[in-house]
Amino acid sequence: MPPLERYFKLPETKRNQLLRAARKEFATHGFERASYNRIIAATEVSKGAMYYYFADKADLFGAVIDQLVADVIARVGPPPPAHDADGFWQSLGAWGMRAAELTFAEPDLSALGRCLYGDSGAQQVVDRVRQQLQAAVIETLEHGQTLGAVRDDVPTDMLATGLTHLLLGLDRWFADRLDDLSPADVEHLSLKTLELCRDLSAPPSVNRESP
Repeated sequence: MPPLERYFKLPETKRNQLLRAARKEFATHGFERASYNRIIAATEVSKGAMYYYFADKADLFGAVIDQLVADVIARVGPPPPAHDADGFWQSLGAWGMRAAELTFAEPDLSALGRCLYGDSGAQQVVDRVRQQLQAAVIETLEHGQTLGAVRDDVPTDMLATGLTHLLLGLDRWFADRLDDLSPADVEHLSLKTLELCRDLSAPPSVNRESP
């Protein structure tokens, strides 16, 4: 669940201070071992106030992940406009490359990813991420269909479900190994990720035999 409504009434500087402290705590100690007391010490927010703004630790962690995703999306910007099928996939490729470049500008990104996928207590946050990602995937697929870049011989939500699970699985793979990958590795594997998505999503070739 998102933060309680009263959290959004906090001054922006206070919200950012709280989330910075929480982000550092989760990245350093993981979800299960993250401590409200250490976050409180860093922000001078009482434990009672923490539960006033967040229902539980998963709620706080979800707010950290929401802010991280929003920050990355804002910095990467939208995909370049596309006007045909090839342009659609080229646009997504360019967008993916910008996102890959930002990966190394976020030093705690892999730690937060391992925290997200590796700790069972964070499952409700994973579920939120999955729902948000699938909504974005559906919107992207529907745009691609208008350009003839995306197949329409299966239900769009079925295709989106498959892609969402693929992308989350690959995201977990990157989170587990990011510290050992070079920028060139990430760039290469990001292109391969796009290829996998295109293989799954593009219209079947007219020369491909039906099974």
